[in-house]
Amino acid sequence: MHTRRTLHLNHKWDLELTGVGGIDVAGDEYAIAQNVANEVRLFIEDAYFIQDQGIPHFMIKLGQRAADSAILNSCIRRAALRVEGVKEVLSVTVSSFDPAARTLKGEVIFRVRGGANGAITVNL
Repeated sequence: MHTRRTLHLNHKWDLELTGVGGIDVAGDEYAIAQNVANEVRLFIEDAYFIQDQGIPHFMIKLGQRAADSAILNSCIRRAALRVEGVKEVLSVTVSSFDPAARTLKGEVIFRVRGGANGAITVNL
């Protein structure tokens, strides 16, 4: 597996700085996990140059029918598989949805091409 690199984002999804004031960079499995999290958080038509990429969060009527959670899981799975380096998605779990607060929490577990497993927590 060759080294993948991306800007390192902290728990508030803001850039991290190095000890000398440069912008921190993440690599390998951490970069892949962060890219999976970015894909899952991307709303369709939200990215300026790739409007067709993302998850149609507003079109999925969460909390109204059981089929909607299956649709959401499928969309999250496809988004994770679009990330370079992801071999397979092992599971997608939506642990809670609060329609009043419009928040969604869950977890995505995936395997990278090198064989290691990764996991991200979804908070929308």
